[in-house]
Amino acid sequence: MKLMGSVGLSGLSRKLPLLKKTALLKSMPQRTKLSDAFKKHLVNRTVFGGEMLQELSKFMIGFNIHAGIAGDYAANIRMFEVTGMGSLLLTDYKKNIQDLFIPDEEIVCYNSVGECVDKTRWLLSNREELHRIAAAGQAKTLRVHSVASRVEQLNELILEDL
Repeated sequence: MKLMGSVGLSGLSRKLPLLKKTALLKSMPQRTKLSDAFKKHLVNRTVFGGEMLQELSKFMIGFNIHAGIAGDYAANIRMFEVTGMGSLLLTDYKKNIQDLFIPDEEIVCYNSVGECVDKTRWLLSNREELHRIAAAGQAKTLRVHSVASRVEQLNELILEDL
């Protein structure tokens, strides 16, 4: 992006979708280094739909990080997939997270990679707490964040404006 700007092509970067998205990033993404112990637990194929949800349900903890485009706000679909399948959601903290879940009661949030690692270690050594939080997150998703519940909320908003 800097190079294109320096040669007078910054206008072109706003017209190409991939470059337009790249221009919104605050910093370049960094490649994550995974240990061999971690890699052995990864699903090495693409899965979708029910099969993906079945894979999610096999894990005690589901990690989530919002894309840079989300800014300071949470609500990607992974949050609801992980909690809905009964796994504990460990997600990056966002300023509206309390509108969706209660941190440390229904999900667990982190503010840095180090904090994510520390919380993962703590959760794995406190399995009762991990399962309690996961169950509370699942109950919240099934009660409040289901499609049926969201349709009902949307209907109420529409009727309110009539």
